[in-house]
Amino acid sequence: LAGRDGHDDLVVDPVRAGLPLTTIIAFDVANNKVPVAIKALAGYEQVKWVSTTTGRYDILAMAAFHSAQELSGFLQHEVAKIEGLRNTETYICLEISKEPYIPL
Repeated sequence: LAGRDGHDDLVVDPVRAGLPLTTIIAFDVANNKVPVAIKALAGYEQVKWVSTTTGRYDILAMAAFHSAQELSGFLQHEVAKIEGLRNTETYICLEISKEPYIPL
């Protein structure tokens, strides 16, 4: 697939890559810290997609993990460091019915 930057990006199913726990994490961030938070989240390998949003939360991110313990560590040790973070809500994806992935 051609990425937005003009490079060819290969997208892989996280489960097949050994990351069976997919999550959506919603972030409530101080308005003046949203750009800093987006940059921080985009830098994490676990985060596969991140966007600013309208509505109750300022940012939504999709992230994939090897286990619940890895997710817990990410939330406690990495997400907690994000400047301006007020609150998060984490959703664990149980059954993904439509994926943007292509087979290798």
